[in-house]
Amino acid sequence: MKIRRTTGILALSAFLISACDKQSDTQASTDELIERGMSALKTVSYDSAYDYFARAQATLTQEDPRWTQVVYGEALSSWYQSPANKTSVNTAVGLLNQIIEAKPQSEFAASAMIDLGRIHEVVDYPGDEADVEAAQSYYNKVRDQFADSDMSIRASIYLAQSMAQSLTPENIREAISVLNQELMKQPSPSWSGLLQQYKAQLYAYYLHEPKQALEPYAEAMRDGFPKTSDSDKYLWQLGVLAGDNDDLKLESEAYTNILNNYPRSAYGSVARDELTSIQQAHPELGIQLPQQH
Repeated sequence: MKIRRTTGILALSAFLISACDKQSDTQASTDELIERGMSALKTVSYDSAYDYFARAQATLTQEDPRWTQVVYGEALSSWYQSPANKTSVNTAVGLLNQIIEAKPQSEFAASAMIDLGRIHEVVDYPGDEADVEAAQSYYNKVRDQFADSDMSIRASIYLAQSMAQSLTPENIREAISVLNQELMKQPSPSWSGLLQQYKAQLYAYYLHEPKQALEPYAEAMRDGFPKTSDSDKYLWQLGVLAGDNDDLKLESEAYTNILNNYPRSAYGSVARDELTSIQQAHPELGIQLPQQH
């Protein structure tokens, strides 16, 4: 099943609201269609959303500031229809290519290329065939044309995932190299945490090189794990990896982080037990056991 791009819908919503606010009362009919399309898209009523966006597009020229966002909404609505079929996916592909051709420098063009990569990479309907090479070509185009943007990071993550899914050590190391290229650009902590965590997981669980995973995992912890609701689980994984590889300081840091920041965590009691054992066996580390909440 395809993972739907909720973040794309939210970004689209922000763009459309901004654009619609600038239009005159004489364009209210088009604005109303756009608003209804966004509402339908958010409530996963994709057939209705497609109809609203298609009707809105018919009233706009490419010079209108709303055109790109409307066509993108139309493309998402067609792509996301369930059950997916060849016609709806091909319609989405055509609309995404329209955006790339008409507005090649816009963020929507970058997002459209990433979407085309996903469409090629993932099997959408019976009889559809994945084309990973074509998908990677789209991801690399985004990395080349939008090198200093968040779009490049998104494309790099998808590119790395497409490489790692082969499960061959050579391709997994190439995936890590892609992530390192983005990390060298010193992205924001939220992106860095995501990149470092994925890099750590590739080392630990794909290449089975846990020692190589410790540094990026620690960096991800300090930058902030991408899914805060699962951070205690990631901290526990880090603590176990560090303990298995005799890095007592890092193990202690991970368990202390659980106790200080996630007092209700299911891992709390075992983290306290492990930290107490380290404290008693290695007083030279000067470990302070957090108070129980």
